[in-house]
Amino acid sequence: MNVVTCLLYVLMTTRVFVVVESQSCPKGCTCTLMYQHTYCGDQNLKEVPFGISEKTKILILNRNNLTRLNPNALPDLKNLNTLDLTDNSLREIQDGAFNGVSNLETLELYHNRLTAVPSSAFKPLKNLQELGLGANPIVCLDSYAFSYLSSLRMLELKDLKALRGVSKNAFYGLTGLVYLSMVSSNLRTVPYLQHLTGLEELDLSRNSITALTAENFESLPKLKRLLLTSNQLTSVEQDSFDDLKALTDVNLSYNNLTRLPYGLFGKMTSLQEFNLRGNLWNCSCEVMWLVQWMRGNMRSDTRELCGKCANPASERGKFLCDIVPEEINCSVPRIAKPQDTVNVTVGDSAALKCKAGQETAISWITPNGTTIRHGSFRVKVKVFNDGTNTLNITRVTLTDAGVYRCVAKNTVGSDSYATILNVTGSVLPTYIATEVPVLEEPAQTEDTFDASICVIQQDNKSATSSAPQSKANTTFPPTVDIRIRPKGPTIRLDPPQNPITFAPDPSDDSASDDSNSPKIVDHKTYVIASIAGVVGLGFVIWIIFLIVAKCPRKRNRDHKPKPHQSMFAKRTGKRRKKKKVSFQTSESRMSCLRQPEKEEVITEIPEVFSVSSNCNGIAPGIAPYENMTLNPASETIV
Repeated sequence: MNVVTCLLYVLMTTRVFVVVESQSCPKGCTCTLMYQHTYCGDQNLKEVPFGISEKTKILILNRNNLTRLNPNALPDLKNLNTLDLTDNSLREIQDGAFNGVSNLETLELYHNRLTAVPSSAFKPLKNLQELGLGANPIVCLDSYAFSYLSSLRMLELKDLKALRGVSKNAFYGLTGLVYLSMVSSNLRTVPYLQHLTGLEELDLSRNSITALTAENFESLPKLKRLLLTSNQLTSVEQDSFDDLKALTDVNLSYNNLTRLPYGLFGKMTSLQEFNLRGNLWNCSCEVMWLVQWMRGNMRSDTRELCGKCANPASERGKFLCDIVPEEINCSVPRIAKPQDTVNVTVGDSAALKCKAGQETAISWITPNGTTIRHGSFRVKVKVFNDGTNTLNITRVTLTDAGVYRCVAKNTVGSDSYATILNVTGSVLPTYIATEVPVLEEPAQTEDTFDASICVIQQDNKSATSSAPQSKANTTFPPTVDIRIRPKGPTIRLDPPQNPITFAPDPSDDSASDDSNSPKIVDHKTYVIASIAGVVGLGFVIWIIFLIVAKCPRKRNRDHKPKPHQSMFAKRTGKRRKKKKVSFQTSESRMSCLRQPEKEEVITEIPEVFSVSSNCNGIAPGIAPYENMTLNPASETIV
């Protein structure tokens, strides 16, 4: 009997458990691991299902028909750390859509129909570490697109086929980002990456990038892996990789490179792997330095990674690393058409030119010993690759005068030439340039991002659905909390102010006729005027209130009977009360600001009792008056 009872108890308990499970898992979904994993994929869902367990840690909603996430679309799931919305039809994610999942760590939005990054919707996701937005028709990465995601470590932006532009501040606030992928995202230049000071891996493969400049990889001291395979690279500026001292792996395969500048990898002391195959190498003096470098830094079993020669014909098909430098006839570089003297005046710009072969590395040594190489961008002194390696000095002062030395180097030797810069009024220093490095400050570049390229011509329906997203990214940058250093204090950065809009010149008739021309609006004046108006109006109301409050008291004081008023006047007033009703009514309506008219003097002689000196004329039945006062003039009783 006890055995039967135990079996029944087990069956009942199991049945109850099954019932509870069926009630806690949404219809059509599969819940496993005590409801921690909820799978609702391939259900043709048009909205987030009801009944998701609070224990859920992983929620899969891929391959459905979700088109929009409204505010609070997701239930309050404090334990959720992974949300997969891949392969839906999401066009819009409204603000507040992620309010209930503030502890989310991974968000996947691949293969949807988003045309802009829903920046404001990400505001609650302070703990998000991985974000995937690949394969969306995103047109632009606007300023501060990810600034709310200060904890983000991995950002996947591959297959953005419709991408037209990336703002200089698109990655603002992502100092903790470790991995960034923009594979096949229609890039023609390297985006601005200097906000990503913690970046370790960068993948820009399968784009249309044609050139690398020295400023592309500045402020990336932690970068370890750089992938630029299958682009259209034809040139790499000297010193482009100088800041990448932690780089261990670089991939430049399958591009259109024929040469690399002398000493490109010289400062990359941590480099272990590189891939240069699939390029059109010109195996002449231009790459001899590279051949020598590879022989000393690559393993013998990776020779195919160095690529093959395309020119000259005698070397075509050979591996680059198999070329014998002694077989290539190279000569010491020669500086052609040097400038002996350049004369300028204070405040002008000076251009010092130095031309040598492409296989050489050009650098300039200034009078104070600063070495400036091609590709270095500084506050005042810049070196441009215009075919002659021009050293440009802006806003020349007297202290800029002196001897500037141009140095050209290749694998065989070097050549140098001195050019004297004379500034009007200056005295030529007696010392000459020596190669003693000094600190230089990097120049600040402006954001040339044109937001007009982000405008999409759509039909009314699609334009309406995507408008809120675009609007959210083109207004004001949010205030974010970011960590400047991995172990440093957290500080609060206020958003920059709006760009200043300049009014047209009043003397310009064409500008004044343009109704669409921008004008300066003095908001401060309007605010002060409004405050003054409110204060003035309050003062007027206060004065009127005081006047109205004093009027009734004054009227009551004027009409109050005097204590010495005679008995006769009281009786007279009673008889005339009816006659003066209209007068009193009009008087009470008079303004307190006008003096009341003087009362008319009563000239009517009142009825009196005539008496004789012996008072015998008193009517019978009336008691004689005692202490009667007689008016000597009229002898009447007053």
